[in-house]
Amino acid sequence: MTSAVSLSIRTRLVLMICLVTSVALGIGFAVILATQTRLLKREMAEHTQLQARLVGENCITPLEFGYTSDVEEALAKFKALPTVKGAAVFDRTGILFATYGDPGTGNLLRPQESDPPVAFGKDYLVVTTSLLHRGRSYGTLRVRTSTAGLQTQIRHAQFLYLALALGLGLLTLGAAQLLQKSISKPILDLASVAHQISEGNDYTGRLVSGRGDEIGTLYDAFDRMLRQISTKEEALAHSEARYRRLIETTSQGFWLLDSTGRTRDCNQAMLTLLATDRDSFIGRFPLRFLQTESRTLAADLFTRHDEQEQ
Repeated sequence: MTSAVSLSIRTRLVLMICLVTSVALGIGFAVILATQTRLLKREMAEHTQLQARLVGENCITPLEFGYTSDVEEALAKFKALPTVKGAAVFDRTGILFATYGDPGTGNLLRPQESDPPVAFGKDYLVVTTSLLHRGRSYGTLRVRTSTAGLQTQIRHAQFLYLALALGLGLLTLGAAQLLQKSISKPILDLASVAHQISEGNDYTGRLVSGRGDEIGTLYDAFDRMLRQISTKEEALAHSEARYRRLIETTSQGFWLLDSTGRTRDCNQAMLTLLATDRDSFIGRFPLRFLQTESRTLAADLFTRHDEQEQ
């Protein structure tokens, strides 16, 4: 797996922008979806409570006089609401009085002391309404309704927000590709200039950023460094030229050896003294140009010099 450090600055900027935007969009859409889900549930609960109160008002009188058939007739009005799967009326003592819906609805909706007015289950909603008249309680109406339609609305909202998130993600990717250029291009240009300088050892180039941000500061610092190196290079070249003129114009022989003992440089006076040419002289060991009786003495001198250097 490619390390994040080895990725190009262009790729890292795009990934960073996309990551931050994706997290922000994800949190935003999650909050919106949670809020909308809560609103849909509250709307459904309020609508069911309203229907339960309307039906419950028609149940109070027959409940008080014990007319079960009249209460069942009042509960039958829930047929107009396909989502209502069952309803049950209990008297003030908690005894089942009348039901609507599938068999077993009464036992399923039997009230408990801890029952809240609105209770959402996995796929249902139970609403509990007290049957009150002039402050007196005559019993309880409990309604069980399906939440299939609510779940469908929530799924549609999820799909919608997912599609919006994907669309905005693509737009973010395109925007990130454009925005990263303002940062990555100057840096990549600077890296390209640095590579050209290292390859060609040419420090005479100049950089002009025209920016007032940190990248402009980097450009200015790099340009100052190039100027300093260029000045030192010119001073070194001037010094070497003077050194070369001095060596070439002197009548004394000049012989320069490298660290391995081979001839690295010499002047014309030395070539004349040894009666040889530069091509035959450069790169050779000095002992090749000495008389046989002098080679042993010269070798000892070189050995003692190396020992002193160590």
